[in-house]
Amino acid sequence: MAQGGLRKFFSTTHPKSRTPVINFTKTRKPKDFLNATGELRIICFKTGCEMSLKRRVEMDNLIANIPGELKKQKSWVGFVLKPNDKRFDKIPMNVMMGKPAKTNDPNTWADFETALNLSVERNYSGIGFCFTPPYVGIDLDHCVKNGQIAPYALGILKALNSYSEYSPSGTGIHIICKGNIQKATKITNIGLEIYARGRFFTFTGERLTDYPSEIFDRTSEIKN
Repeated sequence: MAQGGLRKFFSTTHPKSRTPVINFTKTRKPKDFLNATGELRIICFKTGCEMSLKRRVEMDNLIANIPGELKKQKSWVGFVLKPNDKRFDKIPMNVMMGKPAKTNDPNTWADFETALNLSVERNYSGIGFCFTPPYVGIDLDHCVKNGQIAPYALGILKALNSYSEYSPSGTGIHIICKGNIQKATKITNIGLEIYARGRFFTFTGERLTDYPSEIFDRTSEIKN
């Protein structure tokens, strides 16, 4: 990792009105403890700042597993969850301005480093990637039950054989590949959606290790 890269994300100087962000990339042996509510936390020896163990693991996964090719794209946003009846909508956020981003306006996106840093600082739910060609996102909803992937989803995973990860809910799968597609595709009965522009996917870094860690062109497979 280059000096001044991801290590600069989690700065230790913040306005008093904000929660300090742990500089975990510089913390070789973070100390864990239970707070007053019994939640396991991590404290940095260097700064004294803390974050939840869950958030620490999430950040580690994102840094370690998202393909380098995607990290180089200035197509990243934060996201927040907004209640909508019995579900939550994922709202893309412009991390620089602290207001909603537009999935069709690159001026509201940021590079990976900035998105990751400011999403933590602003206490967003996570980060997401806005699609532009040649990148394609395949969303498989409700295909994971009790830790088992449905047979039809396994077939799609094997056919596309590109970077894949679990969705934030843990019940779906996102596949990222490259391809030349002209419009979005939906197959409602199996919860399949394919996008190449105008949409964003949240990222977890929870990679499916049986499939590649990189992104491949799958134009012919998608069209078939």
